[in-house]
Amino acid sequence: MPKNDQTDAASIPPRAEARGLWEPVARLWRRSRFANRRRFRRYSVNRAVQIVTDSQTFTCEILNISSGGAVVTPTLPCPIGSAVKMSAQLLPVPLIGTIVSHSTRGTGIQFGSPLTGSFATLWFNSVNSLRDTEPGR
Repeated sequence: MPKNDQTDAASIPPRAEARGLWEPVARLWRRSRFANRRRFRRYSVNRAVQIVTDSQTFTCEILNISSGGAVVTPTLPCPIGSAVKMSAQLLPVPLIGTIVSHSTRGTGIQFGSPLTGSFATLWFNSVNSLRDTEPGR
């Protein structure tokens, strides 16, 4: 009669055993492959905007925009979490958002709602010809 540990090893099909060994690697690959997937498609803009915080006004340029938010340059000297209003020439209403990130490229602003971002994306599309930054998506 075989030992208990031999029976257990023999009862596991070779593929399942291999899957078990590679599962952590596969999990990491899936995370990295899909971690940068954004909820909304981004479009390049290159349009001047005014950013107003509680105490200051900045003239910036939108690098890209989506229904979720926008990246403006230069990087704003405001802390993450600051509320902002973004306006542009002929834009009928200011866009309300929150600063969510700073990088060497610029400042990330999240819009208060996807509806605000969708409106802004459509408006900038009618004023500029937006370039899709994620072709083939």
